[in-house]
Amino acid sequence: GDGFAGRPAADKVSVVIYTEDNAQLVSTEAGDVDFQYFRRPSGDKLARLKGLAGMHTQESLVGLNIFYSFNLESPSNELIKDKRFRQAMVWALDRQLLVDDVLGGVFKVPDIVNQWIAPWANPTDLERYHPQNVDKAKQLLDEIGWVAGTKINIWHYPPKLEDDIPVIVGMWEDVGIGSTLTPLPDETFTADFYDKPKYDVAFAYGFGTLDGSPWGSDTFLGSKSIPPNGFNSMRFKNTEWDTEFAAALVESTQDAQAPHLHRAAQIFNEELPYMPIYQRVDYSLVSDKLQGPEKYTITHPEIGGVKFYEWTIGG
Repeated sequence: GDGFAGRPAADKVSVVIYTEDNAQLVSTEAGDVDFQYFRRPSGDKLARLKGLAGMHTQESLVGLNIFYSFNLESPSNELIKDKRFRQAMVWALDRQLLVDDVLGGVFKVPDIVNQWIAPWANPTDLERYHPQNVDKAKQLLDEIGWVAGTKINIWHYPPKLEDDIPVIVGMWEDVGIGSTLTPLPDETFTADFYDKPKYDVAFAYGFGTLDGSPWGSDTFLGSKSIPPNGFNSMRFKNTEWDTEFAAALVESTQDAQAPHLHRAAQIFNEELPYMPIYQRVDYSLVSDKLQGPEKYTITHPEIGGVKFYEWTIGG
């Protein structure tokens, strides 16, 4: 019978479940499906997908960030608590080079450096920390009295180094920030990253909000959400941020919420408790005969972008 939105556009929809990534890729290359969603593909996988006849790739922007975060409670060097140090670290990075030449173009340099990226919930004048400005990085380090060559403790997840981290470390060394690298093991990740951090800086994955909206961000940035009470691994404590975010929650319209969220965004953008290095970009692989997915900028299954009942196969 008819659904709540009327009769589905297609007579039948078959959904295939894969247990591992390679099976999904092989099945797609064999022409078994008309639509596939690939979460954070590697550069070589993306190149293979783009080469498939009769199919095309469609970007699906999501709000999750690839990031490095700070230990703001007990770092090995007190200067890490100075926001100018954290700003210097990102000014030192050529993130466009990292995205294009090191990671194969599968991410993008964020347009909005904040926990959430919904345009209505951000002011238009946030600092992008882009392009790279080595002189600015060195100036900020000089201002706080950083001694060139001083090492910080950097932990990384996954335990096997991603291709970009050695390049990033080299860029930091170029401005006088040395480092010691330590892997974050799978079996102790929660304890090492959230509960009892021993790092100064940690590379991990997934802060931000999937759909880019601000809601739920207090569990990552609120001062009452420090583990085990939430996911504020940075131990970021800012009373004004807490107040502004709480004020937004009690308002009922975006127009009333926006000023509070804009101010909270400005605080994050200046304080940088964690740094969104890249914005995650997922990809859908779509048959050239399939109509429907092109209507959506986000086709992630959990955000409502996969609306099978609206899709049709053309001739």
